Amino acid sequence: MSLQTSPQQFLANLPARNFLEVFSNTSNLSIAYYQKNEGLNKARALLVIMITDLVNYFNVGQQMTALQVAETATQILEDEEYICLTIADFKLCFSLVKRGKLGDKIFRIDGRVIFDFINEYMALRSREAQRQSIKEAESYKMQTNSIDKISGAVSWDEWCKMKKERNQ
Repeated sequence: MSLQTSPQQFLANLPARNFLEVFSNTSNLSIAYYQKNEGLNKARALLVIMITDLVNYFNVGQQMTALQVAETATQILEDEEYICLTIADFKLCFSLVKRGKLGDKIFRIDGRVIFDFINEYMALRSREAQRQSIKEAESYKMQTNSIDKISGAVSWDEWCKMKKERNQ
């Protein structure tokens, strides 16, 4: 299903169970890119669908009104801090909240609490991206080392050591 024809179905099928899926999804659109190409109303509607799903998940004393949900979605879209987040990021963020992996115990839910969730998610996302980058670099380094050994190439330290031994 495409995002334009059925946003709910698109979100249901969007792979975003973990950071690896979010990072590796090459067709993943940032919310800012979606807003630029489809307009503010469609981007707001998409966030409203996700926020409403999150709000309905919790059994708290007072639910957010439709106006509060729409205002929260608008505030997210207007805040430049969040333009890097993708649609899958928001899906994963709200999923982590539902699973109790983000946020403290939920006694209330409103726009401020949702922004706290997103900010906590962004910090977690940053740490995970750094961890993945280090892991990828180490993997590349191991591949490079094995290629060097196969082709007979030597590292700078090894070359300096060999030169010193030859000069003695």
